[in-house]
Amino acid sequence: MKRMAATLIGLCLLPWSVAAGGEEPATLADFSQTGDLICDMRISGAALRSGWPRSDLMLIVDGVDAGSGQARVVSSRSVGGRGVRVYSGETGVHLVEDINDSVMVTTLLGCELRAREGRCLRYAAVIAWHFDRSVHIDPDGAFRRLPGTSYAGTCEAWHMESMRNANNHPAP
Repeated sequence: MKRMAATLIGLCLLPWSVAAGGEEPATLADFSQTGDLICDMRISGAALRSGWPRSDLMLIVDGVDAGSGQARVVSSRSVGGRGVRVYSGETGVHLVEDINDSVMVTTLLGCELRAREGRCLRYAAVIAWHFDRSVHIDPDGAFRRLPGTSYAGTCEAWHMESMRNANNHPAP
């Protein structure tokens, strides 16, 4: 029980751990340079088993167009791709999908691994599903008001040819 409580607290504090660790939030410039992503997410608060944590949700983000602020997301939880709006802010890059009266927001928090040429290869990420549609006007405000997450994990560059050139150290 104590282990599960510690895991839950750690995942809830994940958005603040980026700032506390001195890591810079993800930027739209980084995201557009990275291109397509594949995300491996776990339900927040789920007890981790020995070995690698089980993936509860996979996302593929493609068709990134920084100019129009749009991208497309394909999820392991639904059929087909869906359009999302892309917003950059102080807390990271927010991918916002409207689902009826709610929104599902995938936030790229910060770069965890960079290639030598500077391209981000892995982002820390969280997903929050809520009813605060003001996220389209003030994504950072909505993120701060609703810090709890539904899922936490990482998003990695889909085209990994730069991985051979990556530093073996986390991004500064």
